[in-house]
Amino acid sequence: MKYAFVITVLFLCSCSERMSESDIDVVVATKSLQYLLSKCVADGGIFFGEMSYEQPIGKRLSYCNQSGAYIKYGGVFVEEYGLYMPGKGISVVESSSTDPSYKNISGLVYSYRIRG
Repeated sequence: MKYAFVITVLFLCSCSERMSESDIDVVVATKSLQYLLSKCVADGGIFFGEMSYEQPIGKRLSYCNQSGAYIKYGGVFVEEYGLYMPGKGISVVESSSTDPSYKNISGLVYSYRIRG
């Protein structure tokens, strides 16, 4: 019975939505991340919560801090991935071998992956 529970949990966690960079609307992503950065500045530099954006992004867990704005698309356990825009004065090093890792989509919009 224990094994059936573990297998069920692993299966459900693996069904999280995957982010396809080809499906990203760069204009909507840019506007959404810029809005999140402005909200962060208005809230004193840190924000964490669920926000609604234009489609196709929709309602997502979002947060920002001194390094920039993050719109979470999904993750399993300690892994997380989504969209990222660096804060003012922050430079981003694209790499798939670092944690977190960043890949430029367009302009200041990046995909990110945190492996914890």
